[in-house]
Amino acid sequence: MFDPPRSRHVAAEGASHQVLQREILAENLVTKPWPRDFDPSGFALPPFSVDRWLTDGEWLDFGGLDLEVMYTPGEAVDHICLLDRRDRILFCGDILLHGPVWTHLEGSLTDLQRATGDSWVTSTILMT
Repeated sequence: MFDPPRSRHVAAEGASHQVLQREILAENLVTKPWPRDFDPSGFALPPFSVDRWLTDGEWLDFGGLDLEVMYTPGEAVDHICLLDRRDRILFCGDILLHGPVWTHLEGSLTDLQRATGDSWVTSTILMT
């Protein structure tokens, strides 16, 4: 798991249904349908342990597959991508979107840039 302060807080404390409803599951933030058997009305995230905290620029060795951790804040301040430089493959999660771009952070993209400093601008350039 990437290591900004918010991630450490969520790992230690979990996230209540109320927080998830406001920040992730709100009607204006998702495109339905929900996955089969998913009940958004009772969803919460209990505390969990993290075996390893990742940092920007770190390399992960998967027995012949080496991935570089790239800090790529955008929609949220804790996003990363994993880059296989040898085969030129980028594992990017949901950072490449088809449709409108929005952020979990309150405020505007200017606020996002202020919160992440030059990292947001750098990650945007890296992904283009």
